[in-house]
Amino acid sequence: MVLPICGVRRKWRGSGLDRASPRNMCGARILERILDDEIRLVRFRSTHFVALAESRGESPEILWKTLVARHFGGTVKPPFNDSTRLSAGLPRSFHAGVAS
Repeated sequence: MVLPICGVRRKWRGSGLDRASPRNMCGARILERILDDEIRLVRFRSTHFVALAESRGESPEILWKTLVARHFGGTVKPPFNDSTRLSAGLPRSFHAGVAS
């Protein structure tokens, strides 16, 4: 992936970022931005999912597990970034019993 960010076109490889290097600090800022955007997106979606489940008189956690079992053919594998998921409004209990 080529990113024209920080004034220089460079290939971004998600590994080996050395924050001490000015070149890699740009990459670290990009990754932090992606993580922040992802947290906001998950928070938005989980807030609306919970509101929808509750408006239907259903438990959001049970509905989530039912939908995963019905529509997801694979396995949900940990480890999860629990602190980040929690900050986005997705509690650990949603994955309990679903992840293997």
